[in-house]
Amino acid sequence: MTNGVSLQRVTEQGSEAFQFVLDCASQYFAEDHMDWNQETSRACLAELTQRSDLGRVWIIHFGELHVGYAIVAFGFDHEVGGRLAVLTDLYIRSDVRSCGVGSAALLEIESFCKAEQCRAIELQTQGRNKAARRFYERMGYVPLERTPYLKELA
Repeated sequence: MTNGVSLQRVTEQGSEAFQFVLDCASQYFAEDHMDWNQETSRACLAELTQRSDLGRVWIIHFGELHVGYAIVAFGFDHEVGGRLAVLTDLYIRSDVRSCGVGSAALLEIESFCKAEQCRAIELQTQGRNKAARRFYERMGYVPLERTPYLKELA
């Protein structure tokens, strides 16, 4: 726990914690103007919560309050020299942003990733989300000179 912030691993589909993550994901996708499909999200979270080899899903607590969630997926990248953590989601409720919750949660996530032998953490943010970009840069993350591409296979 850092500054009253802690992470609770979500492991059970259908639990209150699982539903909280789904609710937050809906808010996160809406705020970032991304398409969100509840059934797709539910299925992905269900698999991720059951397979620790894929990554982790956490609720972020500030004291006793549920204030957000985070998702880390594991990969491997020859460029970073091995195991890679991909922080796919880090969402903090708007009413507790700029209170140090995100910084403390990210430090907890970084500690976890180091313990899991990850060599680096990669993440993405919307280019228009200047607050998120400033936050990650303040936390030591460096923007890459790349353009991510995506091709859906299913």
